[in-house]
Amino acid sequence: DEFTLDINCTTPCPIFPNTAFFANFTAPDFLASTTEEDRARQNVSFGPYKLVEWDFGVSITQEAYEDYVPAGDHFEFQKPVIRDVKWFFRGEPQVMAAMVKAGEADIAWDVSVDAIDTLDANQIKSGGSAEVFTLDVLSMLHPETSKLKVRQAMAHAINCQEMIDALYGGNSVCRGNIIWPGVIGATESNTAPYSFDPGLSRQLLEEANYDNDTVLRLFSRGTRIPKQVEVLEAVQGYLADVGVNVDVNIVDVQGFLDRRNCRAGQAVADLLSDRGSTKDAADATLEEMQAALAAANERGSTSCATAELIENEPSNETLDFGRQITYYLNCSKAQSPFCDPSPGGIQEQLAPALAASGDERKQLLEGLADFVHEQALWLTPFDLPVIYAVDPKLNWQPRFDRRVRINSMTFSP
Repeated sequence: DEFTLDINCTTPCPIFPNTAFFANFTAPDFLASTTEEDRARQNVSFGPYKLVEWDFGVSITQEAYEDYVPAGDHFEFQKPVIRDVKWFFRGEPQVMAAMVKAGEADIAWDVSVDAIDTLDANQIKSGGSAEVFTLDVLSMLHPETSKLKVRQAMAHAINCQEMIDALYGGNSVCRGNIIWPGVIGATESNTAPYSFDPGLSRQLLEEANYDNDTVLRLFSRGTRIPKQVEVLEAVQGYLADVGVNVDVNIVDVQGFLDRRNCRAGQAVADLLSDRGSTKDAADATLEEMQAALAAANERGSTSCATAELIENEPSNETLDFGRQITYYLNCSKAQSPFCDPSPGGIQEQLAPALAASGDERKQLLEGLADFVHEQALWLTPFDLPVIYAVDPKLNWQPRFDRRVRINSMTFSP
């Protein structure tokens, strides 16, 4: 019938309902009759509010949409109680926080940890961003970071709790993985943070016969997270304390992407090119992946320069580890710091896990998350917090991600 939407996936997509919110819908007649420029300023959809006025660069005014049809009885999809909404654009977190403190605004999004000291305790709420800060460790190609004990040593060298207490006022949680409990695949054990134990780190480095003259390269893109420079300097200091020297580079976005996208998938692309093949790395056979990894390991690199440590903020709004394994445990992905194309290895475990559903999916993804934790493939993961300045009379709790639903809010008298 005309009210049923048929969706066809090119590959099995058992968690499509969890990922559907990434798809944006626009009324067909509006889409056909307007230019792209017009659509950027005036959209027509089916949300609980409608646009009244857009003062470009200054504010957006909305009012409740009377014909809105709630999607089930979930409180986030209810009809609005707050009828009129005005969004102000302010670039400085301190200005946003000051507006809430002065009663000029009811909520300010992401005012940063620096604003905490300027607000009363009942004007602050802390929520998640569905992202973690972490450093991808290149577990292939490099003679030192490819050693398990070296990666474990680095994981135990970093005092994550001290960092988030000092830099984020304790408004975060340390992890031992790039997912957290509540994500399919996550357990308490495979997300438990690594203990801070510099003595153990030095022991592991000695057992691994670590070359103390090695300088690991760390690349980060500029101004990605609050306190970014301080976090990277702290990590550099913790690692130096146990004998691991790191050269920190904060570069522009393109420079960062050039380094990040020169890993496992690039090795496969290099091999295919050398063999005169025009197929994509995603279509490579297991034999081609094995040959690519062997060739890249022999050269010590792919055809372009990468880094042993790459800053990353992987997000997981889908609450499913499948998103991460697709990009970061996959030999065909350019940004993957890991590749295991051995018979029965991780590469062959990806497709069955992604195609599974229910308890089987949970079990398979937990196994892969266990592997990530045991192999110490990511350094110092911690949740990236979002700090909100809020009128104490506004009844609202932050979500696990940074989305704000005004229709779920009310005011106390």
